Amino acid sequence: MGSRVTLHSVSASGQPVVSIDFSADGRLFAAGTNAHDIRIWRLPDWTLVDKIELLDNPHGVIFSADGQSVLACDSAGTIRMWPSGSSGLLSKQAAPISKTHHSWKAHSDEIYKMIICRSTGELITAGRDGVVTAWSLHRGEWFKDLRDLHADTEDFQFIPGSRRFALTNGQTISIWDANSLLQARLLGRAESIRCLDVSLDGSTVAAGGLAGAIRLYDLNDDGRETQWNVGRSFNVYRVALSPDGRLVAAIDRYNSEKRDDLSVLNTKTGKRLERIRLAACNSAAFSPDGKWLFASGPSTVVVVWNAQTGEKISDRSGHASSINCIQFAPLGRWVATAGDDRLVKIWSSVDWHCQFDLEGARRPLCSLCLSADGRTLASCGRGGVLTFWHAAQHEDLFQPMIDVDFSPAYPERISFSSDGCFAGCLLNDPSSTSAKRFVRIFQWRFEANPSAAN
Repeated sequence: MGSRVTLHSVSASGQPVVSIDFSADGRLFAAGTNAHDIRIWRLPDWTLVDKIELLDNPHGVIFSADGQSVLACDSAGTIRMWPSGSSGLLSKQAAPISKTHHSWKAHSDEIYKMIICRSTGELITAGRDGVVTAWSLHRGEWFKDLRDLHADTEDFQFIPGSRRFALTNGQTISIWDANSLLQARLLGRAESIRCLDVSLDGSTVAAGGLAGAIRLYDLNDDGRETQWNVGRSFNVYRVALSPDGRLVAAIDRYNSEKRDDLSVLNTKTGKRLERIRLAACNSAAFSPDGKWLFASGPSTVVVVWNAQTGEKISDRSGHASSINCIQFAPLGRWVATAGDDRLVKIWSSVDWHCQFDLEGARRPLCSLCLSADGRTLASCGRGGVLTFWHAAQHEDLFQPMIDVDFSPAYPERISFSSDGCFAGCLLNDPSSTSAKRFVRIFQWRFEANPSAAN
C-alpha cells in the first residue's frame, strides 16, 4: 500500500470546515466553515482572495460550472450566490449589481447535497423535504428600466401577492407587470401626485398629492376610486396604508406652521382619528397586524400609537437627526428606522426600545424595504449606494451582503415583490438630459422549473 504525503494545507483559523470545492479549472478552492463564512483561495500560490461572511452556517459550498460564482446553502433551504472573488477583490465591495448576486428558496427545509452538472451547468439539490431539483444558473437579461422620456417617476410600490407594481408619474396612477414591463391598467389621473402605498393584503392602492388630496383605489372592486382631502394647506408627501386598507396615514413634512403633519383617516368614511396627531413627521408605518402605528416626530422622536384606539403607547428619543423611513418586519417582531444620521436602528415591538444600530452608510438614508420572508433588508442613501443586509433565520442579526452602485444614478426608493423574485429601485440620474427619475426592475431571487421529478 503506497504512502500518502500532505502536499499543502491552509488554515481556516481553527474553525470546523463543513464543505469544500474546487472550481472546474482548478484555479480556486472554497471552504465553508462553522465561523459563518466562506473562504476562497487562489491556486497555485494558495492566496486567500475572498472571505464571504454569513449569518448562517454554510451547510454546503460549490462553484458554478464557469467558476465565476460560488453558491452556499443553509439549514432553511435557501441558496445564495456571489461572485467567486477570482479577481482578488472582496465581494462585499460596492459594485454594479449583476446576475452573480442573488438568492432563492430552493427547499422547504435543510438542503443535504448540492452538485453541479459540468455539461449543462445546472445545479442539482436534494433536501430533507424529499425533493431533488435541477436549477438553471444561466440567465438572460436580468434587469430592465421603465423610463418615460418626458415625465419623472414620482413613486412606485410592488403589490403584495403579485408580480405587479403601482406607479405614478405625478399625473397618472397605473399598474405595471414586472416581467414584461408593460402597463396592465390605468387606475386614474390626477394632478400633482407625490407618493404611493399599497396595503399588505394587496387590496388597496393609496396616492397622495398636493393640496391635501388622497386617492384610494380598490383593486378588489375593479379599481374603484375614492377621494378624500385632509385640507388645502396639507401637502401629502408620504402615505401609509394599514394592512387591510382600512386606515391611511398622510404625512406633510413641511406643514410645520400648524404643527399638524400626520393625519390618519378611515378610508371608508374619510373621518380622521383625532387622537393621532404629530408635528414634524417625516414617515410612518403600520405593523403587519394593523395594531400599531409607528411614526417619526419632532426632535428625532419616535412615537407609537394603538391604531385601533388612538392611544399613544410610546414616545422616546430616536436618531441624532431627521428620521426618513420606517419598516416593520413581516411578523412584526421588530421595526427598522433610518435617517440623516446614516444609521439603521432596529426597535423591539415588545417594549419599543432600540435594540441595536446598523452602521456603515456614507450618506443620509432615505428608504428601507424588507423582503417578504424577512431575510433581506435593503437601505439606500441620498446620492449613495443601495445596501442589501442579510438577516439571520432565527435571530435579530444583520450583516451587509452587498453594496450596489448605480452611478451616475442613485436610489431613492426600494421595493421587493412578495415572492422575492423581483426588486425594484426608483433611481435619480442627474446626468440625464431627459426625465431623471425612473424605475429599474431586476431579478433578485429566481426559481426554475424542476427538471427532475419529485
